[in-house]
Amino acid sequence: MLQRAYNIFFETLGNKNRFVILENLEKNPKNVTELCKKLGLGQTTVSHNLRRLQVTGFVKSKKSGRNRIYEINKNTVKPLLNLVDYHMRCNCGHLCKCKENEFKQKIRR
Repeated sequence: MLQRAYNIFFETLGNKNRFVILENLEKNPKNVTELCKKLGLGQTTVSHNLRRLQVTGFVKSKKSGRNRIYEINKNTVKPLLNLVDYHMRCNCGHLCKCKENEFKQKIRR
């Protein structure tokens, strides 16, 4: 049962669209329309991904008039993203310089 929860957690974090949404919410809270404009994604895509992020506790939302404002979970997710950023800077900087085929060769070893 716990393994399933871990799988859901990492699948949520590993999705490109959800990760980009988290990066954008890290700066400041936004509604769906603001995220759509910023990311160039459709409303359905953003809403679907926000729902997954909310169900898994990555983001919280509050109603503001007719809009729902989403913000990153500052207690757990913000420190987690800071740790990921730190890890990437310290250990994975060389991967950013790789071309796609070079990267695939490095991870196969």
